[in-house]
Amino acid sequence: MVIQNGRAVTFHVYMLLCADGSTYTGHTDNLKARFYAHQDGRFRSYTSSRQPVKLVFAEDFNTRVEALEA
Repeated sequence: MVIQNGRAVTFHVYMLLCADGSTYTGHTDNLKARFYAHQDGRFRSYTSSRQPVKLVFAEDFNTRVEALEA
């Protein structure tokens, strides 16, 4: 487990279903903030022109490496 600023950090792999029916897969250490950034277009990525997005999958991991490997 990774400790940052005195707290345990969980890493997440997630999948979003975009409005056009496509899917986006990503990883983050703050799933809630990342989802809202995708939803309102602040996260300039594949999803920024495909809103709204819906969270359809998420899995937690102890390290970023484990999340990336998943």
